[in-house]
Amino acid sequence: MKKIFLPVLLVLASFLYAEGVRISDLALGQEGILFDEKTKAPFTGLALDYYADGAIKAEIPVTEGKFDGLMKLYDQRGIRHGEINYKAGVLEGPVRDYYKSGVLKTETIYRNNLKEGMAKSYYENGTIRSFGYYANGKKNGAEKIYSEEGKLTETAVYTNDLYNGLITRYYGNGRVASEVLYKNGKAAGPGRQFYEDGREKPQAGKLEKVVAEMKTPKIGGNLEERE
Repeated sequence: MKKIFLPVLLVLASFLYAEGVRISDLALGQEGILFDEKTKAPFTGLALDYYADGAIKAEIPVTEGKFDGLMKLYDQRGIRHGEINYKAGVLEGPVRDYYKSGVLKTETIYRNNLKEGMAKSYYENGTIRSFGYYANGKKNGAEKIYSEEGKLTETAVYTNDLYNGLITRYYGNGRVASEVLYKNGKAAGPGRQFYEDGREKPQAGKLEKVVAEMKTPKIGGNLEERE
């Protein structure tokens, strides 16, 4: 039984990919349409991309020459590292990225080639790392960031990719560490800082404030920048 196991797998693999066509064998025409070199007609079927060692790199469903369906991306070990949904050549639906271990890393929804709706990221242990919202391809609404242990570390509010509301950071015990109010991407004041026991820290003088801001990393940021 052990002797025929590998040959059986190879036969099954060749069957699974039997109807696929190497994407390098297709011609790219105007407006990004993929054509069958032999028939000169827009290609419909499964296009396959390979690594140099012959391992499958990508499975790409194509309809009438356009990406159409769930594109699957693999590393050289055969483990998926990405999934992209297309509809008639347009990004439409969830786009997922995975860690090398195969665990989901990020998930973002697209509508008509633009990010739309909730975007999530995860730690490799599976716990939520961050989630926020997009509208028309830009960050809009609340964003929350968590530690690997599941504790809330930061909240922010965006309008068209700009901070626009209260940006709050938290200690590990859940108490507020700092608060800064932003309007249209700019701080509307010096903000407030707190000790871990909840007491508010006294406001620094102007010089001390400038120095503190130089040493303090920017609060918030895009989900992608935290990867």
